[in-house]
Amino acid sequence: MTPQTSAPEFIELLNYLKSKKNILPAKKDQATLLQERRLVLLVDLDHTILQTTYLNFEGDFEEGMFEFRCGRKSVTCKLRPHHKQFLESLSLKFELHVVTVAVKSYAKSVLKHLDPEGRFFGNRILTREDIPYDDKFAAMMMLFPNGYEHVVAIDDKRSVWGYMRNQYHIPKFRFFENLDYETFGSLSFKRKMKKPDDALLKAEKVLLEVHEKFFDFYDKNQTKSTAELFEEAKEKFEMVEVRNGTKKLKETTENTLNEDVDKGRTEEIELKPKRKAQRRLVEL
Repeated sequence: MTPQTSAPEFIELLNYLKSKKNILPAKKDQATLLQERRLVLLVDLDHTILQTTYLNFEGDFEEGMFEFRCGRKSVTCKLRPHHKQFLESLSLKFELHVVTVAVKSYAKSVLKHLDPEGRFFGNRILTREDIPYDDKFAAMMMLFPNGYEHVVAIDDKRSVWGYMRNQYHIPKFRFFENLDYETFGSLSFKRKMKKPDDALLKAEKVLLEVHEKFFDFYDKNQTKSTAELFEEAKEKFEMVEVRNGTKKLKETTENTLNEDVDKGRTEEIELKPKRKAQRRLVEL
């Protein structure tokens, strides 16, 4: 059973997977990928690569924003910062697949803007119509029935992957504010960002680290799953962030102390003439 299915559901799931076997998107087998020194990356769309609103957007469109119609609804999307670098870089090291619980018509419309030439994903797209019970772990098993030690995923939700260890859990991308999915006449605004969103840059570093370490072991005729390597890569970069944070805090503290010392010296210099004048008055 997958972590999200009960025993009866699992039996039904197996039958479902068998029925879908002949309509899966084209992909290379594991041996071919490893020979090309590539792994597989399963990519979520919503809140991972972009955010969508079905409300009327109030504001100016900016880079990375687009709109289209999905059925009777007008859809406005904002691509996450650094998405192009992320896809360009990782497509050289990974075979990329879209795995989303959105409907197929929506996913294809998004990909016309995200990957208009089909360079990154090709036709490797799994959507709600293909994924039983919105269970992406089951979708991965469907794609790779002989093992998924060469597979990683990136998503803002962990539950849909059964909390598997070879998933990069990216913070949810939030660009639109005041979303109300039940009242489609409401307005949507751009959120005030406290700091630039660089989540895809951080994800890129971790995923490339996993790829490098995987093939370090592979070249030595050793095997280490992406799940194990993920843990090591995340720990490494978390330690780097902690060290950088500590260093930045130390520099900020030292700068503050230096400013206080300089301020004290300035005040001391300004007070000297006043003290001299006071002493003269006392002497008189």
